Amino acid sequence: LTWKEQREGRLKSNQSYRLPTTDEWLSACGGADAQLRVGNVAGQEARVDPWPKHLPTLDLRDAFPRTSPVGSFPAELHGLYDVSGNVSEWVNDSTQDPKKMTPYQARQSFHPRGPAFSDGSPSTLSFRYIRPSLPIKRMVNVGFRMVLESQ
Repeated sequence: LTWKEQREGRLKSNQSYRLPTTDEWLSACGGADAQLRVGNVAGQEARVDPWPKHLPTLDLRDAFPRTSPVGSFPAELHGLYDVSGNVSEWVNDSTQDPKKMTPYQARQSFHPRGPAFSDGSPSTLSFRYIRPSLPIKRMVNVGFRMVLESQ
């Protein structure tokens, strides 16, 4: 995306996109111990097929049994949408420059954080929650947001 938008003249040569660091992401959420605000998580509405019978749901309810369109809930801190649910988001937990990482280092440094629409247990409803996943696996409950960096 950085290269494409630089070629199109939408970004300057000193600007680039990257995943947020864990600290940046937690700051945007209001801190690791911040309370979740209204968001899309697995309430009773999730119990439509093909929801596995053994997965828990919360006593909450919203209009979306799976992902919701961005902006379906009010903006949160800093004007961001869907931080308190919908999909977990990839963050970079390393202090290394991602461009200088080996594929193995990248797999160890990037992980999804936060609640997703598929989370129906209290233990997953926290900004501290780190979703166990490998970056090479595509998942419907994990997404990302980008940081625009100017050097």
